[in-house]
Amino acid sequence: MLRRFLISFSLIFSLLGGAVAEEVKQNEKPAIIFAASSLSGVLPALAEKYSNTAGKPAPVFSHAASAVLARQINQGAPADAFISANTQWIMAINVQGKSPPQKLVQNQLVVVAGRFSKFNVFASLNDIQQFGAIAVADKNISPLGQYSMQALTTIIDPLGIDAKLIPARDARATLRLVEHRATDAAIVYATSAKASKRVRVLHRIDPKLHDPILYQAITLSERSAAHGFINFLQSIEAIPIWQAYGFITAEPQEEKAEQ
Repeated sequence: MLRRFLISFSLIFSLLGGAVAEEVKQNEKPAIIFAASSLSGVLPALAEKYSNTAGKPAPVFSHAASAVLARQINQGAPADAFISANTQWIMAINVQGKSPPQKLVQNQLVVVAGRFSKFNVFASLNDIQQFGAIAVADKNISPLGQYSMQALTTIIDPLGIDAKLIPARDARATLRLVEHRATDAAIVYATSAKASKRVRVLHRIDPKLHDPILYQAITLSERSAAHGFINFLQSIEAIPIWQAYGFITAEPQEEKAEQ
């Protein structure tokens, strides 16, 4: 009787231990983060710092225009978190259990031209009309495009500027057009201009001409790997890295316990 009890107990313990081990294994897998293309430079640096600090695997990133990522998530793509610079696409996520948006950092708009171009710095955005071709992100899928068009149409008649605009699918593609001299100029994020050695800033667009460029994050699963990384992005340790890449940081939130 005792022998049968010990065998049964051993079997139950083995099954429970296997379940716990599987849960630990799942939590040790890297989180999958869907993020705006304009974050493709800074997030790997933040992930390395997080991994070294927390002793956890660095997340895996998928970068594209926010609308494209939101559509993929709603169609079942296995994302653990989503980071975008536009509230519209954050709110468009229709996944059960998503967290409330968490504010991260801000950005600015600038007009850039090729590093060795003949164009001079100018004081008014209205002077952008001097260019024959201007790269802008597609406003239908990219927050950068939405902010750019808000700024342009605030002071310039759309009928007078539309013919000069060359749309690109996201922030990276917009910068690439002017880097490869496919356009005379481009409206890009200040962080993109800072990261490129092939362009120079001609004009910093007044933030009052467009909505605030605020990056927000939501978690889409209960995995501690995702929650831990998103919490880290709001921490004191993350601030120097954000700032080194040109992002505007606010006061850090109090550190949260991992879920």
